[in-house]
Amino acid sequence: MLANVQIFKNGLSCNNCFHISVKDHQLTMGYIGGAIKSDFIIPFTEMDNLALIHWHGSQQITFSYQDLSFEFIENGFGEINYLKNILFQNSMIK
Repeated sequence: MLANVQIFKNGLSCNNCFHISVKDHQLTMGYIGGAIKSDFIIPFTEMDNLALIHWHGSQQITFSYQDLSFEFIENGFGEINYLKNILFQNSMIK
């Protein structure tokens, strides 16, 4: 599935587009476009500050990983519900 992700580093942000998938208790984000040109494989157990935020009638999922903060913004394609159903299962996050 495709997702627009805002990534913050040192207080600065950029928007990136990734192909995302979940397998073996880790989130895989394949780079498609944006300022931070990187692929990510993020184990659920290494996500910090995982939160679901309701903002102006939409939902966002945020978490920190290493020195980056990730913000998935709802854009109508179901990625927030997909991630919410997987990431917020107690057995998968610390």
